[in-house]
Amino acid sequence: MHNKPDVENNPAPSPKIAPNVSDMMLLILAIAVSAALIKMHTEEVSLKFRLANHPPASVWTRLIIGHSLTGFGLTFGTSRLYLSLRQRLADKSFGHWLWIIISLYLLFYISASVLWASIHLLRNPPSTDISNLNQALGRVLILTSQQACFDQFAWLIASIWISFRLLYLSNHDTAQILDSPGISQKSDHSIAIYSGFVVSSTIFQRFIESAGF
Repeated sequence: MHNKPDVENNPAPSPKIAPNVSDMMLLILAIAVSAALIKMHTEEVSLKFRLANHPPASVWTRLIIGHSLTGFGLTFGTSRLYLSLRQRLADKSFGHWLWIIISLYLLFYISASVLWASIHLLRNPPSTDISNLNQALGRVLILTSQQACFDQFAWLIASIWISFRLLYLSNHDTAQILDSPGISQKSDHSIAIYSGFVVSSTIFQRFIESAGF
């Protein structure tokens, strides 16, 4: 007789969550995008003048945290979106889809802001040349990038996590599937870390701004 494998005593190994080469490349790209956005913003005339006059720490934290969250959200989110367009979608996890939602939100938020500014400037053209028009649109882009991941975005992410958790607790079949060996993917862990930073950064930023730091 053939002995059946002891599934309970020998569960399937959990998937490896250690970063591989592609993960490290995405991380480097996200850091580069964030640094580029921060550099663009610090070179903007009004902010450069403000920074020269020793502003409170909340200006620096909003500058660095805001662009960093946008850079990481765009990089990791669009990478998952690209993979979904090229591969089969049946085995994708919750984290994978939430990354895609974040990327679409950021792309729409930034694009809509720039488009609205473009329409406003075309309807009320400035008396200066086209170079200043490009500078105005660039300023809208970097200001939108800085603000995109604060406030409403943080509460959107928090509400998605709460709704998902309530579904997990109320639906036995959903919980059983999600607790099965191998279902957790690296996207679930990375999106959890990112979501935690988004929500905690918003709370931290609002606290130091209200305290006058």
